[in-house]
Amino acid sequence: MNKKTLFFAVLLLLLVLLPLTAQGAKAPSAVTLTMGSWRADDVEQMNRVLAEYKKVAPDVTIRFQPTN
Repeated sequence: MNKKTLFFAVLLLLLVLLPLTAQGAKAPSAVTLTMGSWRADDVEQMNRVLAEYKKVAPDVTIRFQPTN
């Protein structure tokens, strides 16, 4: 094996192993998001949609704030 081939083999190995060094951060247990809208008429409908979303993602709270 010549030096060039060995170099690329080692480089490839390092690139493959590099993601193993990444440490994932823990996500916060609860998240609150604020959603704005220019349609104040949709408050009731959005509250129903957000209630359904809360069933799927209980750790996420979305506050709906329409502007008038």
